[in-house]
Amino acid sequence: MALSHPCMVSLIRREASELSPLPKNEHIELLDIVVSDRGKRFHEAVSDLNGLVVVAAFEYDIAGTLDTLGLIQSDTDTIPAVCSHQGVSWLCRKACDYEAGFSGYLPRSIQMKNHAFDWIEPEDLALARSRLRGELSGLASNLRFEVEAEGGFSIDDQKCRLVGRADIVATLSNSDRNNVGGIESLWEIKFVSQLSYQHAIQACAYAYLLKLPRVILYNVRNGQKWEIIPRDGQEGLRHMIESVLRLKYTTTGKVSDEEFTEICAGIRLEVLGLI
Repeated sequence: MALSHPCMVSLIRREASELSPLPKNEHIELLDIVVSDRGKRFHEAVSDLNGLVVVAAFEYDIAGTLDTLGLIQSDTDTIPAVCSHQGVSWLCRKACDYEAGFSGYLPRSIQMKNHAFDWIEPEDLALARSRLRGELSGLASNLRFEVEAEGGFSIDDQKCRLVGRADIVATLSNSDRNNVGGIESLWEIKFVSQLSYQHAIQACAYAYLLKLPRVILYNVRNGQKWEIIPRDGQEGLRHMIESVLRLKYTTTGKVSDEEFTEICAGIRLEVLGLI
């Protein structure tokens, strides 16, 4: 594979040192797959729900809101204590409903209808929440959650539109702006075995759509963190996104999923500073 391919993220560079994963015994081991119907032997992947629940619990802890789950203030009046089994189950159920509604993937919500939503222990959620607090507590008053990101692109005369929601956006107050070291940033929070180049593409796309100069990928599961600042600013991000869209969806650049994954594999190497 040629690392000089236009999809390679020579368009971005890592400004800060990578925060390596914590030792294995400090990883938070939540289930990635749960049994949704034992009689029918149905199973459901829930790693994305784990990430939603962790961010939601953190948001509720510092702000008393649940924008992460698309809930308004009145929806939170009946929430059980987040530190209880009932509270964790409530968050998991709401995360499942929210993800189904946003993605349009309703089968999971239907299949999980009678599930107890009990795969996360309160102590594990408390630890995950404290890790996020350690990373973001200094920005607590300037955080926005589940921020909509949307924009259109024209690729070889084909129109396309990207729509998504960034987990957390750290904005700056007027006093912060007097500090030349302050940088507005986008935080994508994951709960996965390891960060990947797909995560980097997703986060950089959101950063472009929201016009943010700094991207931080943080994996709550193992404490791994990547910090990315575009090499050529917004122009570099735009070029990267257009290259990805052209490769995947146009007739001149369309490739199989396997080839597309191989082509984009260099992103992980670039982010880690290996090329």
